[in-house]
Amino acid sequence: MSNTNFHNGESLNDFFIRRNNHLMGLIESAGFSGYSLYDSNNSVLDFTRFGHSVNFAVNQVVKRGPSWLRKVIGVSKGVNPKLLGLYLMYSDNPLKVDDCIDLILNSANQMCMGLQLYMARAMGHY
Repeated sequence: MSNTNFHNGESLNDFFIRRNNHLMGLIESAGFSGYSLYDSNNSVLDFTRFGHSVNFAVNQVVKRGPSWLRKVIGVSKGVNPKLLGLYLMYSDNPLKVDDCIDLILNSANQMCMGLQLYMARAMGHY
């Protein structure tokens, strides 16, 4: 397989480097935040009150539906720790490392608080 003339005379390697740089720029400009597949659980509306089936159905509709649906039910963009880890692995920007580590620690704290809230709800304390 030839590595030349892939796209408008650009080599395959140059194409991937250009696309990678574009993707890294998009991630940085978004502040490392975005939507998750299962972020309907973070809605301002508590669908668990309507039972497991309704909660599951809402989760599937939001997961497979358009992104504007998340705004309708009050889901805001959040930081994904996996994205930060992948960014750190493949980024060549050392200035962003400290920012990523701070975001990872902050999101880990938020996940722990969310787990505590879930446990309190499951035990009937909330």
